[in-house]
Amino acid sequence: MLMRVLFSNMKRAGIFLSTALLLSCSTSQPLLHEEIVQKALPGVLIPPKFIGDDSGFAPQTPTDWLEQLQDPELKTLIHEALGSSPDMRAFAARIEQSEAMVQAINSSFYPSVGATAKEGAKLGLGGSGTSGFYVGAGWEVDLWGRVRAQNESARKSAQAIVFEQESAQLSLIANLTKTLWTARSLSMQLLIAQDIAQSSVALLQYVKHRQKIGIASRNEVQMAQANLALAQEAVENARTSYQKTLMALDMLVGRYPVGTALKSQALPGIPNAYAKGLPSELLERRPDILAAALRLDAARLNIDEAKTARLPKISLSAGFGLIKSSVFVLSTSAANPSLGIGLDVPLFTAGALDQKVKMREAEMDLAYANYAKIGLAAFNEVETALLLEKNWRVRSAELEKAYAIQVLQLSSLEKEQKIGRIDGRAIEQQKATVLGALSKLEQSKLEILVQRINVYLALGGPAQLIEKEKK
Repeated sequence: MLMRVLFSNMKRAGIFLSTALLLSCSTSQPLLHEEIVQKALPGVLIPPKFIGDDSGFAPQTPTDWLEQLQDPELKTLIHEALGSSPDMRAFAARIEQSEAMVQAINSSFYPSVGATAKEGAKLGLGGSGTSGFYVGAGWEVDLWGRVRAQNESARKSAQAIVFEQESAQLSLIANLTKTLWTARSLSMQLLIAQDIAQSSVALLQYVKHRQKIGIASRNEVQMAQANLALAQEAVENARTSYQKTLMALDMLVGRYPVGTALKSQALPGIPNAYAKGLPSELLERRPDILAAALRLDAARLNIDEAKTARLPKISLSAGFGLIKSSVFVLSTSAANPSLGIGLDVPLFTAGALDQKVKMREAEMDLAYANYAKIGLAAFNEVETALLLEKNWRVRSAELEKAYAIQVLQLSSLEKEQKIGRIDGRAIEQQKATVLGALSKLEQSKLEILVQRINVYLALGGPAQLIEKEKK
């Protein structure tokens, strides 16, 4: 009799469940890249190539630029920073948190099982006279795809965090690279400032000597003294800037900011021209844009979840229990198997469920706006970096010409000094001019390298770069 009832209940539950599954609907389709771009940037005409790209190269993803630079100290610092930077540790914790959330939501796909047991004494002041146990299981039938939408949304959000971490890692690598090179350039600027100060000392000595023999005025001496003071101030400023940059480098690596000395003071050579790729490819390559696209897809799934929350929920339950009683003179016991179907219908919620749908739709509009903002910023970053690199290349070429002319002028003055036509004042003044031209030239070389890193960062960089440095 018991088995017949149980079988009958199971049969009815199976028929009901089969019908429900046939009627159930799936979540909406994932957003396509073209659809996202069209809705997020409806009035933006994306050009076939970057405006600042006049290289003429075929489109392709940037190669591993760290390998091209051949800077062992830089690679060592990047490896250390990726392992100890507080920002990177925070992202790692966020990824673990998101993965745990996905696993927690995944559990909704499986039945929940629980058990209770009780042992009771005979009737008395504190006894109930009953004892037994019950094992039960419950499962929500994902009839309309609500649980699937919730699960997929969490998974998309977790993937977005991974891409956001990759974007942060690329930013860290780029900032660390620029800071290291700035420190090296400042070490060169410090040496140049010290040489200018030495020339100012020598020039002051010449002017004082000329004053002694009556061919220089006190005003000339004071002018030379003022120039020396300015040169010495420039030395201190260069020294402080160099030390501050070393401290900033320590912070990026994850060290206490003591200003750790560099192993190399030389800047790498300027890399050769490279292919920038197409503007349309940028939206499919940069990790922050990929993260924004995943956030959009998660918002779509959140709308699905909110809509299905307005529909009935179906749940199945099954259990088995055994109860013993000593209430009567003769002890009794009974088995209690059960199988049930639950229906939860939201009849009246004062509009709360509809408002939740509107809230989720507003969140998706916000996600589209965020995607557009990140995409336009990406285009601007690439174009700006290309423009500035081109500008600094032209300026550097002119500064190199000016430096070469000043060096030739110094050589000519030194020849005139040998034949007695001029004294040492003109030589020291020209040395200071040459060093000033050298300072500007070195700064221009740094700016070209910095803008090249800005281009690499704006283009997104190859994913294998990070994985390689993490090993």
